Amino acid sequence: MEEEYKKFAKYLEGSMSEKECLAFETEMAENSKIESAYQEYVGKQQHLDDRENKPNTHTSLEAIHTEFREGKTQTDVSNASKIKRPARIFLFVILVLALVFAFLYFGKFFEKPLTPEEIYASEFSVPAMMLKTKGPGALKEYNQKGFEAFADNKFDLVLQLLDTISTEYDPAVQSQILLAQAISFAETESYEESNVYFDFLREKYPHMNATANWYEGLSHLKRGEVDQAKALLKRIPTSSSYFQRAREIQGSI
Repeated sequence: MEEEYKKFAKYLEGSMSEKECLAFETEMAENSKIESAYQEYVGKQQHLDDRENKPNTHTSLEAIHTEFREGKTQTDVSNASKIKRPARIFLFVILVLALVFAFLYFGKFFEKPLTPEEIYASEFSVPAMMLKTKGPGALKEYNQKGFEAFADNKFDLVLQLLDTISTEYDPAVQSQILLAQAISFAETESYEESNVYFDFLREKYPHMNATANWYEGLSHLKRGEVDQAKALLKRIPTSSSYFQRAREIQGSI
């Protein structure tokens, strides 16, 4: 039978010669057993071919599942990246803002505080004087020059030129003469005379209290006398233009 199968295979493969092929076909036509065996052989071969060509369902499903899972994972990763990217940017911005805020808020605690003398130097400037130079009650020439020297911070010259209080001047002029003298004594380090003039200014001209307290307070800072400076700065009323700066100075010394 093995020889017959070889012949069947050779016929199916088309490897017989024309003569052999004609002889085989004649044999099958004359012998029904050979034809039946051939048909059975063809059926088996067809079945084997079908099995070889039929895809492995388990393997295919596994491959599809793997492909789907990998594709889904890549999609999930891609989508997650798209979601996380804005979140990372947002967190980065929040972190930067937090660092800036921390630097601004806590940085002041690491700054070297100004000394009373440095505060005085940053705050002191002579006040502008509104003085009458013509007509009744006008300043004498040497007093006018004294205020010019005061504006130029020439305090020794101020004390030489400014006249003593005279009844010929109205209270506004007299109070400003006293203020210029008190400040000039403080700036030339004649502190006892300065204190006397500030006291007299507050007593005689109550409307000058805030200004007197401000400048006498600064003079105490110049000397490093913090408690005396604070006591005077605390007396400056909220209505005064010096109030805000006085409060800030009190908080820094």
